[in-house]
Amino acid sequence: MDKSTIISVLIRLLSEKREGLILLNGEWGVGKTFFLQHEFKKYYSHKNQFYISVLGLNSLQDFKDKMLSVTYLENPPDMEIITELASNVTTAITKEENTGRLAGKIISTFAGAMQHYVLKDLSGVFIIDDLERIPQTLRDEIATFCLQNYQNNKMLDYILVGNFSKQSNNALNHKEKIISD
Repeated sequence: MDKSTIISVLIRLLSEKREGLILLNGEWGVGKTFFLQHEFKKYYSHKNQFYISVLGLNSLQDFKDKMLSVTYLENPPDMEIITELASNVTTAITKEENTGRLAGKIISTFAGAMQHYVLKDLSGVFIIDDLERIPQTLRDEIATFCLQNYQNNKMLDYILVGNFSKQSNNALNHKEKIISD
């Protein structure tokens, strides 16, 4: 498939309501990452695009943190509200004598609240790259998380990118929920 065909297929898939995610599958070195970060962006510029490489991530929480980081850096106006939330959490921690357990609970709750706050009004496309470079269980967790987010928030979309060809021994187990042409 040539680049113009891939662009038109991706735009069509991103414009339609679907039951699943989009997978851009190809062998190593064919330029999937460059294509999405540079060429596709020129033709699909009406929505924000957030690129995440999962290389080096060890857990679903790492992935969620990376999502927060990418969207936070792309949306600097949110910094003021996040800073205010952080200040409130710090104040609550310093006022409590038994900070050990409480601090952990507050930080966990705060991280979840920040993620929800940043993502609730966000619209755009997350490009999740290098899926073949992480363990199968984490790959499945990330695909499930993205699918659930897509189904609950139609303003966010996801393009999964990886090498699941014969060249690679890796698999993506969520194929029943992956839409591709």
